[in-house]
Amino acid sequence: MKKRTSLDRALLEERFTIDAEKGTIRYRMAVKGNQPGATAGTIRSDGYVRVKIAGKPRFAHRIIYFMATGDEPDYIDHVNGRKSDNRISNLRAATNSENMCNHQKREPQGVYLRGSRWHGRVMKDYKTHRITPTEDRDEAVRRLHELRESLHREFASC
Repeated sequence: MKKRTSLDRALLEERFTIDAEKGTIRYRMAVKGNQPGATAGTIRSDGYVRVKIAGKPRFAHRIIYFMATGDEPDYIDHVNGRKSDNRISNLRAATNSENMCNHQKREPQGVYLRGSRWHGRVMKDYKTHRITPTEDRDEAVRRLHELRESLHREFASC
């Protein structure tokens, strides 16, 4: 995995102000046609907000989390799953496994039909966990939901 360069607090505080409650970043000074106080960043096609710092694009949620907490974790999870919602109350430090638990919101993710029985599986820490197969799809969804809740706790996305 590519090593991420650390954020420079002095540079960030010189160029930007954040509103952690609203999840916005604003320019402190005029930068390439943007006036002081203008909202910084653009929303990419994948939903993440990116801000250029010294010519390099950086994720807005990483900047906001760092400026609000002083911490720069390897992974930051959006609690509600919306990638452009960068309010500090919606951001939390996570491990890769925890971040992947809340990564996709397809419903019901992990339930599939094999023959005449419904099966379900979920990953946690690179291990596959399965439910007992059942004839009823809704029962399989319920069982998978319970398994996901027990494995992923507050990071469960079902």
